[in-house]
Amino acid sequence: MRAQKYSLAAELMTAGASGTNASNTVALAAMLRKAQLHEGIKPKDSPDGVVMKMFLNLADPEITLEKMSAIYSRNAQKVIRNSEPEEIEKTLNAGRTMRNALKRTGFPADVMLDVVLAAMQEQVEGDDSTGYRVTLRPPGANKMTMWVIREDGKYKVLDGAEKPNSVGLEILDRLQAANTAGARVLLDWVRDEEHLAGGDDPLAGFAFPRIWTKGKEADAEQMKYAAAAILGQTKETAGAGVKILEAGRNAAKTDTDKLNLGIALLSAYGNLDEYEKLYGIASDLRKQYPESKRLFFEEEIALRALNRFAEADAVAKEMTKRLPDDTDVRRAFIFTAVAREDYAAAHTLGRKLTDEGKAEGTDLNGVAWNALFTGKADQSDLDTAIKSSQLTQNNSPAVLHTLGCMYAELGKTKEAREVLIQAMDLLGLDELDSNYWYAFGRIAEQYGEIEAAATDYSQVKRPKKAAQVPGSSYRLAQNRMMEMRGSK
Repeated sequence: MRAQKYSLAAELMTAGASGTNASNTVALAAMLRKAQLHEGIKPKDSPDGVVMKMFLNLADPEITLEKMSAIYSRNAQKVIRNSEPEEIEKTLNAGRTMRNALKRTGFPADVMLDVVLAAMQEQVEGDDSTGYRVTLRPPGANKMTMWVIREDGKYKVLDGAEKPNSVGLEILDRLQAANTAGARVLLDWVRDEEHLAGGDDPLAGFAFPRIWTKGKEADAEQMKYAAAAILGQTKETAGAGVKILEAGRNAAKTDTDKLNLGIALLSAYGNLDEYEKLYGIASDLRKQYPESKRLFFEEEIALRALNRFAEADAVAKEMTKRLPDDTDVRRAFIFTAVAREDYAAAHTLGRKLTDEGKAEGTDLNGVAWNALFTGKADQSDLDTAIKSSQLTQNNSPAVLHTLGCMYAELGKTKEAREVLIQAMDLLGLDELDSNYWYAFGRIAEQYGEIEAAATDYSQVKRPKKAAQVPGSSYRLAQNRMMEMRGSK
């Protein structure tokens, strides 16, 4: 199998299948009989063929943006052009991340890729006039849904169900061309993937499933609002959706329509960092739904981003009267304390939540992380970080990063390096990013390698959003550089 001689491996496995693992061995042998070298696969000129080509492109270590874009539709390429460079880089590195995940099975990534692609089950629905829905079911993984259209005489990838923003643009194009039947098909397909949020909060979740119901009569205008709700879900397309949503909400004829379009605008304003508008609509809706945690969170996020910390705490205190001792509300005070850079208060509030037995894994991680900013981290904070990693079974890169930083802070450099490398493996990082430049800078500093530490800290990039700076590795790196300059 490691030599990629799959038919021989299948025969040997079949011959040796016995005992309690016999069924698993036979099943693997059946997969191996179908396996072939992925480098030799020549995808068909078909909807499922172009999706296969997309996967092969991702698996290519030499993938480029131009090569990737060649199989995408015009609207998909438009989304790519509107994407942040970091998002594009993340997409280009998806194959590397996938390969790292495959290697954790114990076999080379190329072997596992051959086997997985051969065992992939595909289902294709649709036609050239409406487009196609290609459903993929990899062995041992959740299904994936991709949408494909025929454009300029070729099959092109339109979008995937995870972030269907290109579909939203395609729907608007079809409505512009009076192709409501084609628009309806795409809306129905997206609706199959996005469902109404459950739980106690009546306003939780995306607005799209509230606006669009399969089988319900709808005109082109309603379809346009549904498409705009899809666009509002992601940063890349929120700008294209927000004007439609604002106009629709102003012209809404029913309270339900006005509410649903308002919920869609919450997502759009958040993605566009339009915090004044986000706060305005969230506070307006909270007059009708004062119990909604979703609206409470949106208000808090907006107020913190606007540096209106006293107002954020006032909103949280008001919510405390409605929901006494609610953990989510108590977390809001911690987040606001971090935003105003009162790390000691944030640490104390988090520790109190922990002492009362109400903290979850993420809360414990927050306590340890905030301790780093105080410059007074101790063994109890390390114990908290260890407990957080135990609760996540060492499967959370963020938690392991905090633990590694805590080890480094307390001079336990060997443990710090081991944990940080483990976290990087989980992320599929071959090179350090800002979070890890800080962590390894702290290790260097503990060894007295001040110049190396300063070089590492200088690699830590400032977050693009000002609201993300206070709790970031960038702030920690800046703190250490100031400390080193002061000690000279």
